[in-house]
Amino acid sequence: MPVRWIDGRGLGLVVKEAQVVLIWRLMLGLRPNVKTRSFCAPAFLRTTIARDMNAPQVIKNQLKEWLTAHRGHGQSDVFIEELCIVDKSNRADLVHANGALLGFEIKSANDTLTRWESQCAAYAQIFDEVWLCCHARHVQRAYELSAQYVGLMAVDDHGGLIVLRAAKQNKRIDVHAIAGLLWRSEIDELLNRHGLPVNRREKIGDARERCCANLSATDIKAEVLLRLKQRYRGYGSSSAESLTAPGVNPPLSI
Repeated sequence: MPVRWIDGRGLGLVVKEAQVVLIWRLMLGLRPNVKTRSFCAPAFLRTTIARDMNAPQVIKNQLKEWLTAHRGHGQSDVFIEELCIVDKSNRADLVHANGALLGFEIKSANDTLTRWESQCAAYAQIFDEVWLCCHARHVQRAYELSAQYVGLMAVDDHGGLIVLRAAKQNKRIDVHAIAGLLWRSEIDELLNRHGLPVNRREKIGDARERCCANLSATDIKAEVLLRLKQRYRGYGSSSAESLTAPGVNPPLSI
């Protein structure tokens, strides 16, 4: 399937999806090793500029700009960084809370995809859309490890960002995991609002179970979305303006 590929330096080509990995390698200056048939990076990739372009915060800022431009970001919407999910055993690098919850895992050039499969399973319990945004060197492995519902993005050493595959609606959400994002006071208010008894001596896990047993998944998801927006509003997450570091190109999509 032909796609429009654009890198951070403004280069554009119409290519087949299978060629994306090769083009990314060529763009980065990677050269094939004839003996091993592997790719090795020239020294210039280890410059300070390349490291800066791959800093996790720079990538987060690029994602915020892309989301604002392509998915919408109203006054009540928020970006959340490093959100603890699934019994606080995992963290989502970036969350976009607008009309839905979108979760983004970031893998820079210095990271590996060793934990991605377990992280993806946690993301799938929470988010309406699951995304993996990785450095170009991880693209081939990202395709191999990611289910079809996972959206894939890649970044380069020049500030470019590309959407390789759009995320599909996630149908694996676990309402118990979603309810785990609510604080105790928020759970009590939710129970009270729906005419259910509130027991202050009850453990939070038991109160959460009563929520899940007596309320619909739609009501719980709506409450979580509302509470996250209230909780994180005003923490520098309501706007994506002026977030990109100097010299970084605005993110583009295909």
